Amino acid sequence: MWQLANQRTFARRWFFWRRIPPSTPVAAGKVVIMANEPGLTKSVMNERIEHIFAERGVSQQGNRVGWDFICRVGDPTSVTDLLRVSAMSATAVVTMMTAEDKRQDQESSGAVINGATIRTLLALRSLLARNPTTTTSTPL
Repeated sequence: MWQLANQRTFARRWFFWRRIPPSTPVAAGKVVIMANEPGLTKSVMNERIEHIFAERGVSQQGNRVGWDFICRVGDPTSVTDLLRVSAMSATAVVTMMTAEDKRQDQESSGAVINGATIRTLLALRSLLARNPTTTTSTPL
């Protein structure tokens, strides 16, 4: 909502002191999408996001793919890949490892439940514990 209000008038668009601040820090931040599916490249992810935005009528002006929505190919369970996308400086991290969790559950005959999600959380925790400059409001 704050993006629309800031874009509507000449005064708010050009005179920064008249702009409405974002409602949350998450609303002001960039979105990084990391995927490790085989055959899924950065350009394919960008095209899918642009298609979904066009399909749902989301404005391209305030939501630029490649600038506000950044796609990366990598393994979310890898500390190195999380470091590469600067996950330690993120305001919020959302993970969706549903397909990998389901695959591991089937391979282990139900012995491993949410294994990929737990590995992702442990990698994030390791990254945050290693980097003393990060500040988190709640401990992991």
